[in-house]
Amino acid sequence: MANLHRRITIRMTEEEYERLQNSANADEMSIGAYVRQLIIESFKHRTIPGVPKRDKGANSRGVYFRLSEREYRRLKEASAVSGLSSSSILRSIVRNTIPPRLLSVDDKRILIDLKRIGNNFNQIAAVANKNQTIDELYLRENIADLSDILEHIKLIYRL
Repeated sequence: MANLHRRITIRMTEEEYERLQNSANADEMSIGAYVRQLIIESFKHRTIPGVPKRDKGANSRGVYFRLSEREYRRLKEASAVSGLSSSSILRSIVRNTIPPRLLSVDDKRILIDLKRIGNNFNQIAAVANKNQTIDELYLRENIADLSDILEHIKLIYRL
């Protein structure tokens, strides 16, 4: 199999580009080689940095370089896992930041349950403030729900 390469384009602000250029120059490398090295190191440590969305109004500059087919596949896998575009992942590697990971179905369900319980507690507090009394049964049910979710979180994340 031939060593195929893919061309990748990312846009970055002038400040990001200068940081990238300075870092590459300090390591006596081209920008393309430097970014490739950052990507390879990032994959070795299995930490794909993340970055906030680019400021649309900022001046930006295109950076062009080539990746091997293997590097390209790993970049696409990282993109799928993090939910970020390939360009965002590459910008984040330059910025040395960590990405948010995608929420699993269990995580989403837990968040919905926690929001529901938080809403219930807010309603309990509102009624307690209004009536100067608490519905003890309703409060105990919500505390039990919260305990169940906490146990579920401990099981999922092995805490």
